Amino acid sequence: MDPWSTLSDFLHALTDEAEKTLDQLSEGAVEASEAFYQASEAVAEAVDQAIAPTLDQVSDQVTTWWDPLEAAIAPELNRAAEALEEQVIPPLDAMISEIEQWYDTVAVPLDQTLNPLMQNYPPCVGCRHYHGQTYGGNLLVCGMYPYGPEAERCPDWQSAWSDLRK
Repeated sequence: MDPWSTLSDFLHALTDEAEKTLDQLSEGAVEASEAFYQASEAVAEAVDQAIAPTLDQVSDQVTTWWDPLEAAIAPELNRAAEALEEQVIPPLDAMISEIEQWYDTVAVPLDQTLNPLMQNYPPCVGCRHYHGQTYGGNLLVCGMYPYGPEAERCPDWQSAWSDLRK
């Protein structure tokens, strides 16, 4: 007999035996895991049956204790919250209004400085008269020079930043 066929037969028998062994091991593992699952289900059921009534009692006791306390405290807490709101909201509104006014005061000069640069109107940079809005597809640079001044320096230029000194 050929040594290669003998080796092949041996390896074939070995793989068949290994396959059978692995099949048996996997069947055993499946059976063990099913048994473990059933046992853990039984334990969970027993724990639930043992603890559930106690938890229900504790929940009932907490509710019995909490409901009157909440009924006694809630109106007072609501009054305190309303009083706090009356004290806090008006000053906050005033502060927010002041911040918005400050922002508007600061934003306009920035806008009148940056937009002319971006729209290629250097004589208008920082001018308080700069408008820079588009109407019907046409840019209105300012009321005095709707299409922008033709000179390098605008004779009507006034600083947009002077309002900040007030």
